[in-house]
Amino acid sequence: MEITIVTGLLTKWNMNVNTAHLRAKVVYIFILMLTKVLTISSAQVSEESKSLVLPANHQFVIDSLKSRGFLEARYGEIDGVPSVIKGPTYYWNEVSLKFDKEPVVRKGLINVEGEIADQILLKDITKGILKKYAYNQGYPFAEAVLDIDKINGYTVDATVHIKLRNLILYDSIEANNDLIKTKYLQNYLDLHYHGRWSMQEFNGIQDKISQIEFLALSEVPRVNFSNGKAQINLDINKVPSNRFDAIIGVIPVDNRTLITGQADFALTNLFRSAIKWQLNWQKYDEQSQFLNTSIAQFRSFSSPLGFETHFNLLKEDSTFLNLSYDILLNYPLKYNLFVKAGYARQNSSVTFSLNDLNELPTTPLRSSQTNSLVLGITYKTPLAAPKLKSNHYAGADISIGSKNIINYENLPESWRNVPKRTSNIKVGLKAGFQQKLGKRFVIEETFSSETIINEALATNDYLRLGGLQDLRGFNQNFFFTQHYSLLNLNYRYFLNNKSSAFGLTDFAYLNKDDRFVYSFGLGVDARTNSGWFRLIYALGIESGQKANISSAKVHFGYIALF
Repeated sequence: MEITIVTGLLTKWNMNVNTAHLRAKVVYIFILMLTKVLTISSAQVSEESKSLVLPANHQFVIDSLKSRGFLEARYGEIDGVPSVIKGPTYYWNEVSLKFDKEPVVRKGLINVEGEIADQILLKDITKGILKKYAYNQGYPFAEAVLDIDKINGYTVDATVHIKLRNLILYDSIEANNDLIKTKYLQNYLDLHYHGRWSMQEFNGIQDKISQIEFLALSEVPRVNFSNGKAQINLDINKVPSNRFDAIIGVIPVDNRTLITGQADFALTNLFRSAIKWQLNWQKYDEQSQFLNTSIAQFRSFSSPLGFETHFNLLKEDSTFLNLSYDILLNYPLKYNLFVKAGYARQNSSVTFSLNDLNELPTTPLRSSQTNSLVLGITYKTPLAAPKLKSNHYAGADISIGSKNIINYENLPESWRNVPKRTSNIKVGLKAGFQQKLGKRFVIEETFSSETIINEALATNDYLRLGGLQDLRGFNQNFFFTQHYSLLNLNYRYFLNNKSSAFGLTDFAYLNKDDRFVYSFGLGVDARTNSGWFRLIYALGIESGQKANISSAKVHFGYIALF
């Protein structure tokens, strides 16, 4: 007896993959529901005969019972009433699995021994086998056929034959414009020329492209099959994501001109290869400034490996100068989940002479050099701009290394109460959740935490916090701490699809002085065709202190997008 239990995935060569799968699933569920409804509504159950009393024209009920393990189900009569006799229950003994040609597994067993000979449940098991060894291995038209080999008493031996049909290879990816190099796009989507078709990779296209901030799909991906080849067609549009935001101040000081200000700059698609370069600079007084810059690319060098590198500079008045950089490689585990590893180095230099001091600072400052191994993991990326949609992302990293104090012998005795060489561990965590509530309201939550473990920490080694990027309502880098935990909340109402007004709250715990810090405020993001205006009013409050309205911060700027 031969029963086809899984049909081919597609019924036509040019049918959309998702559409065919959805249609088959809907039809299957509808038939099962209809069978159950008719069985329950028109059946009368006889416990003595274990039979169902049904109108004589319900042949499909018998077929359903046979597929559920009642192989002797048949018509009969009970007291002159046409009925369906269920008969005894049959059980699987040995179910073999055989492929008609090449994949990884040629034959084996499906572990259902002793279970009811339910062909519907067996069909579900077989679907998983098809996905793993056929649909994701170049055979989108594969089907499974069940042969009943032997019936011994009430046990059944059967064989599931996997008929692979035609092998399908990737031919090309066709995009409606040249916003991004085709070679890079193929590598990023993991759809390589002459590679085997994979349903999993095809279904992941939309999710992967959603992580490219300068691209957006205008339609779902399409695929055409012809002569053993698959051609994928993508309709992509450019999303303005390059940005520039700068404020420059010119202040006369003692017959000199002091330049202060800040700049935030990002290019997201260098060389049409999704290489992203970012730069953030701020000079907030005559001798203090910081500079952060980075460059990164996922899936570089026609391989799964990507790279990222960062450089950071922090100059604190005439006290110290910190320079740090890292070089990291990242690798995709699955879709938008990446692991990374690399090397990091930090040089911290005290820029004043101890001989010029009348008394030592209460907390020590020491020049040092730290070398570390960095490991991390990231899942998705934050949105580049506020959007009326749900989103989430997360990342964690740890750096483990050694720290060496420079000029240790020349330090004041009270500052030499720590080892010259120590182990240094730095751990960071960040997670963001954006939930759309209703048609126009979005709650944005961002949690971040960072800590340094080192027995020779100096003031210039501490983490810095404060400013528009983390603790709004406070000056940039206002706080020093060894550990912090921070929760940023935005309660955003969209006036239209682009512009929004929002309330904000920030909550932070700083282990230095064991204190809590809060921020409250309001803001507006007004989008235009070429960028957006941002206005934020925030008031910062430290625990144990009263709120001072005069200390509130107003952040105003225009961010150009191109």
